[in-house]
Order: sequence, then structure tokens, then C-alpha cells
Amino acid sequence: NNLVEKIFLLDTNNTDIIEYDSQSAVSAVKKDLNERTLGIVEDGIPSGIATLDEQIRCFYYSLFTIIIGRPGHGKTTLMINCFLNNLLADYKPVFFSLEMPTVHLLVKIISIMTKVKTNKIMSPKLLNADEKVKVKDALIELSNHEFYIVDAVSMNTSECARYLSKYVRKGCKIAYLDYIQLLKLANNKIPLDASEFRQISKDIRETLRKVNRQGNMALVVGAQAGRTVETRNIEDRIPTQRDLEWTSALEQDAATII
Repeated sequence: NNLVEKIFLLDTNNTDIIEYDSQSAVSAVKKDLNERTLGIVEDGIPSGIATLDEQIRCFYYSLFTIIIGRPGHGKTTLMINCFLNNLLADYKPVFFSLEMPTVHLLVKIISIMTKVKTNKIMSPKLLNADEKVKVKDALIELSNHEFYIVDAVSMNTSECARYLSKYVRKGCKIAYLDYIQLLKLANNKIPLDASEFRQISKDIRETLRKVNRQGNMALVVGAQAGRTVETRNIEDRIPTQRDLEWTSALEQDAATII
């Protein structure tokens, strides 16, 4: 009998698939609308930058937002600014840094907080007395908030999924990934063609949906603009969706592209 059950019965413990009948579906909508009326439901996490939030409203739970930019044009800085706003608002953000070491990341955050240039913070002897106090106060302020940094020289999509699951259980509401083209496939292969890039995008989308069964989390990923943007006239070099590498997969899976 046990063998028959194993062969013929569905595994109802599979949390990747949830079934609704008409009554439970309607009840779920009623509950959601009621909670929205009471102001209980959050759709996502604001960036903390007023002009940006006016355009996108928030970074939505269960979905990922892409920040696209040419190298050296500020996409990481924008992500760090949003990360800082989120940690000061106690959303417990986590930053996956695949390019920048943790110390450099925190120095950039301190520079934003204090308005002291990063090169001076990295060379403390250059700081004047007032700047030293500002840097010290910024470090104290950061230590009073909960945030996480995952400093990875290399990471594949399976490892990314495990870490996202870990941090959503810690109550983290938003994660930042800098940047998506540095992620490897689950088998640690570096993606080379469009089909492999699509697989990474698909893995991220599915991971985020699974993670949001455990708790609410939004994901913001940085993405390099393709080099074709450099060939255009100078006035036409602001990146658009067509400049995303492996663009079709990212356009289909992302909620918002900035």
C-alpha cells in the first residue's frame, strides 16, 4: 500500500505549487483588499529617493528591478544610496557584492552619509578634526541598524537562491545584487550565449517567487549596458532597454527597468 501511495498519490507538500478552488481564491482576494483598506499590506519597499519613488512607486515584492548603466556611470552608487536609505528605515537590506569589496562598499556609504570624499576616508591622516567626528558618528549610526553584506568573489544562481532564502528568514525585506552579469549558472559555468543568459534570468525569477513564500522580499539588480551604446552619437548615449545584454530575457522577467 505504501508503494502504491508513493507511485500514484500527488505530493501535496510541494510548496512550489499552491492550488486554489473558487472559494479560497475569492477569500484570498477579500483578505488582501481588506488589509489594503486597513493599510496593512505593503506592495514593496521604497527607494527612499523621492523623485525615483514618484516614478516607480517602490521596489515590488516577488519581482526584481533592474538598474542599467554603462560602466562608471553610477548604477552601483544609485544602488548603494537606496541600500543606505533602506537600512536607515530598518528594512534590514542585504547587499550581494560580486564586484566591490565590503570595506570599499562601506566607505562609499560613509562618504554619502558624511559628504567626505572616499579617498580621504581611505587615507585617515588626510581627515581634519571635524571630518573624523563625522566618520566616527557615521560608523556608530551604521552599527545601530541591521543590514547584511554578502561579499562574493564568485556566485552561481543556486548559491544566490540559498542566501536569499536565508536572509528573508532573518526578516530582510530587500536585496541588492551588483551585478547580474557576474552570476554563474547553477553548474558554475560562466554564461556565454543567449540561452544561458535566459536561464540565469529565469532562475532568479523563480527563486524570488519561492523566497516570497517564506516572507516578503524585493530584489534590485545592477546590469551593464551593452557596448553598442558607445557607438551612438554623444547626445543619444543614455541607455535604454535595447542596450541590455541578453535583453529579451531581462525585459520579460523584470518588473521595472531603470
